[in-house]
Amino acid sequence: MKRIMIISVYLLICMTGIAQNARVETIFRKFKQMRHASYVVTPKHLLKSQFNESSRPQEIYMMNETDTVKELNLNQCSPRMRQDFVKATAHFEEDGYQVEVSEREGMDISQALFYEKAGSITSILVLNIGKETCSLIQFLGKFSHRDLNYLIHDGY
Repeated sequence: MKRIMIISVYLLICMTGIAQNARVETIFRKFKQMRHASYVVTPKHLLKSQFNESSRPQEIYMMNETDTVKELNLNQCSPRMRQDFVKATAHFEEDGYQVEVSEREGMDISQALFYEKAGSITSILVLNIGKETCSLIQFLGKFSHRDLNYLIHDGY
C-alpha cells in the first residue's frame, strides 16, 4: 500500500510538471514539422562540451544548471505559418510564465519569459517575432533570477 501511495504521488508530481509546459510542448510539436522549419534539441552533455577553461565562470555555471535547450526557428517558413506561430505564442502568461523583458523595435518583438516553481526558475523562454525573424528558444533546468539576468543581459 505504501508503495502505491509513493507511486501515486510521484505520478502527480510528474503530471504537474508536464502540465506547466503543455502549451510550449504543443507549439514545438506542431511547428517543428512544418516545411522549412528548423528544430534543435541540445542535451546537457553537449552543452557542457562547448565550454573550456577560457569560458567565463557565469557561462559555465549557467550551462551546469541547464538540462536541455530547445530551439525552433521558423524564419524560412511562409508568412501564413509565422502568423499562426504568433497567435500560438501570444498567451504564455496564462500558463504561469512571467515576462521578464519585452522589447519592441518597429515590427520586431523580443520577449524573455520564465516559469518559477518552488523558488526556482524551471523554464526560460526567449521569443523573437518580426518581419524576418520567428523563433522560440526554451532553456530547461533549475535557475535563479541571477541566471535569468545573466542570460538576458550578458549571455544571449
